[in-house]
Amino acid sequence: MPPSNDASNEGWIYGDQLILRRQSLSKEEIGPFLQFLFKEIARKPKPLKLKQTAGVARYLKAVAAEAQGSAQRDNVDHLAEVLWLTMLDSGEIEIAPKEEAIQFLKVHALTYLASFEVNRILEYLGNLPAPSRHAEFFQPPKLKGASRSALGQGPARLQDDLTERIYVAYHALRRTGIGDARGRIATVLNGLGYETGVRSVTDCKWGPPR
Repeated sequence: MPPSNDASNEGWIYGDQLILRRQSLSKEEIGPFLQFLFKEIARKPKPLKLKQTAGVARYLKAVAAEAQGSAQRDNVDHLAEVLWLTMLDSGEIEIAPKEEAIQFLKVHALTYLASFEVNRILEYLGNLPAPSRHAEFFQPPKLKGASRSALGQGPARLQDDLTERIYVAYHALRRTGIGDARGRIATVLNGLGYETGVRSVTDCKWGPPR
């Protein structure tokens, strides 16, 4: 909707000002662009098993408890906590029945949970039905990378997002009008040590199709 006729030209934004100009890479930007695009790919996380994850988290906590105070010791302690919280959020855990959860809270109300108003929480839980959609909420991300927490809900068969990044790089380079887009991409992929995923020994390096 256009702005009011009474509006002055100053301080108003019009629709044509929001249109982004067509972007393109210069020759000098191609190398840094490819390095940035392929430096960190997102991968499909392995399942977190409760027993194994709990054991590793306890090990890290034990190391931190015995180590002398240092920044590295604090990192290990924090890693243990993050690992356990990640397990709670997206690991493979069988949910407890409502009755079992309520009984657990009653048993520990005066000890581990003494800082909480457990009786009020129990009353609240007692008035609610047992959750039925937990399988929807507590799932690992489809893909996860170092520079981003999670990526989309793509096909479960994908092991990483390298294919999508190659597609973006190829079309970005073609738009610049510079030749040998495939060769430039292959050079970066080989330099970063990414495997092709091809079983043949002769195709272990990235390059033009044979």
